[in-house]
Formats: sequence, structure tokens, C-alpha cells
Amino acid sequence: MVLALGGTAQAAWTEGGSVQTLAQLKIMQAPANADQGASRETAASMIHLLSGQESTHVSGSKEALGIGLGTITVQEYAAQLLHVLGYSTDEVLNEPILKQAVENGLCTAKQAKKWDKAFTDADMAEMTCRALSAKYEESNVITLGDQLVCDGILEQGAAENAGVSTLNGRLGYQLSEQVQIPYHLKASVLEDGAYMLVNCESGKKMSRSKEEVSASSARENENQYFSIDFDADGTRISALDAENSELSLVPERSDSALMTRRDELAYRDFSFCSEEDGYSIRLTKNCDVVLALRDGEIVAEKYAEGDEAQLWTLSKPSVPDTDDVGELLEGAMKIYPDGTALGSGYTFAGAYQCMGFAREIYSMLFGTVACWDYSGNPRTSADIGKFTKTGEITSFDESSVRELMSKAQPGDVLQTDKPKQHSMIVVSTDETGFTVYDANWAGSNVVDVRHIDYSGMTGQNSVRMSLLHSNDYPTK
Repeated sequence: MVLALGGTAQAAWTEGGSVQTLAQLKIMQAPANADQGASRETAASMIHLLSGQESTHVSGSKEALGIGLGTITVQEYAAQLLHVLGYSTDEVLNEPILKQAVENGLCTAKQAKKWDKAFTDADMAEMTCRALSAKYEESNVITLGDQLVCDGILEQGAAENAGVSTLNGRLGYQLSEQVQIPYHLKASVLEDGAYMLVNCESGKKMSRSKEEVSASSARENENQYFSIDFDADGTRISALDAENSELSLVPERSDSALMTRRDELAYRDFSFCSEEDGYSIRLTKNCDVVLALRDGEIVAEKYAEGDEAQLWTLSKPSVPDTDDVGELLEGAMKIYPDGTALGSGYTFAGAYQCMGFAREIYSMLFGTVACWDYSGNPRTSADIGKFTKTGEITSFDESSVRELMSKAQPGDVLQTDKPKQHSMIVVSTDETGFTVYDANWAGSNVVDVRHIDYSGMTGQNSVRMSLLHSNDYPTK
């Protein structure tokens, strides 16, 4: 018995060869001389599987596919397959469907010309088989068969035997292999929330930079914060400062952990397993695969008991003690109350007027002298590491100012650049705007405390405004 396939597909899917793959895919076997509709139901079952729809195999196939099984054209079926490959309806309709089918490997130009005149059961099955080997949208490597493997629908070995997956040739281990984590290894219930992941061997923290994940010994910062949603069936680790971005292992770069969109092809379900000195972070579907820190990079590798490079501890991010800074700020404002005249000769730390005043208040709040330039960067090498630029805008519309100030803490510095250069200390923020403490605004070298609406900076004549946060900011 063979499946009613045509051309090269029929040779590939023979009993004793790769027909087991189709059984695993829950696709019916049919004799070569199957009656009308049998192989169409086979193809319908395949399309259901690929699109995530439930397959009824017989009477329900017609309705679920939305087409008449006896009248389907090659254009209609190719459109269904292109949709499964990740192309939107607009993309499918943008160019001739058969041209796209050829470009995506669903058929040859010769087949397209022939099938446009007559599309048989065997032709449909041939196109279905080709779809499994076609590249998924926006990927030069991943095939649709690879996605089925990643989704756990198709076993790696069976997909390779059928020639519809190329993952194994690029992996040093089997990401897709099913190796269940023993129950006693799973960590006891942990609280969902924001964490830093600290490597036990190096003491470095996991850190995100765009889509890359590495380890950093830098001062605590928002790139080191991850939102972890613990779940026995698969824990997700998301970047706290990047929307729709999760820690993932992708087949194309299986040795490296990356931050990917939630809709991308990737393995992103992990399990935290209790170890003697911390936790191992393992791939949920294969506990032999674990995250480790090697040469500054977060990599996936085979688990080795006792290897501290594979162990992590969880640490809650520090919370800025704004109350403490607020009290210090109130004290500074008693020394230099609103309306104080500093005098024409006032200077501090090599600066005068507004910048000198901001540097002095900064030193009173954080116990150190820090110097920055008008662009918000360290003034000298001695100032590197004293503060962090947590935000910058080049447009002063309300939404941009509001977004920047959402990151502000009491005591932070606001610095505008040329041509209108000015230094301010943030006092507080509210729904309508923010309050600043500065000098040389209301009058020459006169101290001022004022509220600025988020919409009140639209006429600001500056190329940028930077928000600076002290690295000595107290925490609790």
C-alpha cells in the first residue's frame, strides 16, 4: 500500500520508508487506486493539521476548508497552503497565486501550468508534501516541517526521514526530543514577577540588548530585569523593558538564547529545576537541554550535573528609595528655597548658572560630584559610571515628553542640549506634567521651583533632552 501521491512525493512516502510519518501526523493511508475524494481527504487532513484546525477527516473536511472538495482548483489549494506558510491574505492576493506557489516551492513552473488545466487528487497530495519542505515566511532556513517539529506535532526523526526537516544537521543535541523532567526536580511554586537571573559560577547577571542575550557585571539596570511567569507546563521569561519579547531558543541559532517576538518560531517554554546551589533552567520538552553562561554568552547545551555555569539564582530587582531622596531634596530646597538669588559669581564643579546648580544639588542628594555635558554624557573619564542616561528625546511633543518622564525619579537630572541648553532636577511627576527645581530660568541665577505640563515643551528650542539617573541612587 502506498499513499495516493504523485511524482517524487510518491517515491518518498512508501510503506517501510516514511509512511510512519504520515501515521504520526494522523493522515489516512489510501491505496494507489483510491476512490474519488480519498486522497483529497488525506490532503484536507494535512491542511487542517498545518493550520491548527481540528480535522474530521470525512464530512467535516469540506466545511472546515471552506471549499468544495470536488471542485477545488489549484489556485484555491495553493492559497490555503501559502496561508499556512505564514502569508497574510493581502500578501497572497497581491501577486498571481501560482507564481507565488512556484517561488515558495509548492510546485514547479511546469506543474503549475499543467495543474492549472487539471488538478487531480495525486497533484493535491504532491503539493501538500512539497509544502512541508517549503520555507516558512521570513525565514531562509526554517521549513514548515521544522515548525511541526517545534510545535510537537511531528517527531524530529520522522521529519528527517521524510526529508521535510533539516534541524538535526544543525544541532549538537535534539531541541525537539521529548525528555520529560522528573517531577521531583521541578522547583516548588515560585511567585510570578520581576527577577534578575544571576549565574552561580560567574556572579554575572543575564542581560538583554535588543534581541541578543548575554551576561553582564554592570551595575543593576533595566536590561537585567525579566518578567517570569511560572507554570508547571512551561515557564515564560520576558524582557521587562521590551514589549512582546521572550527568551527563546530558535532552530536557526539553537546554541544561543535570544529574545524573540511571541509569534516567531521558537522554543520558549522553560522549567526551573531545583539544584543544590540554585536552579537549572531547562527546556520544558527536553530536560537534557539547559541554559548556561559560556564566554559571556547565554547558550543552550546538554545538562551536566554540578556544572555551576548551568546554575542560576533569582534576585528581585532593587526598588529605588524615592522617599529617602525626596527627604534629601526637601532639605536642599530649604537651603536654596524658591526665589533664592545665587549671585553672579556662583559656580560649582566647574560649571555655573543652571548646570552648576544641578551638579551641586546632585552632590547633596547622592554624596558624590558628577559632571555631565549638555548632551547628557559623562564630562570626563572620571564621571563614567556615576550615572546612567535612562532616556532621551529629540521631539518635544506631548507623547514624547510624557514617555520620557514616565521613567523619571525624584532627583534625576533633565538636561536639554543646544541651542537652548538647560539643567533641571526632577522633583516629582503627576498626571498632567512634572515639577522641576533649577536655577537661571525665572531670573539670572535665581532658584526656581515650577510645574511643567507635558504639552508645555512643544516650543522647546533644543536638539535633545536627556534624563540622567544616579548610579548611587538609594534602594530599599
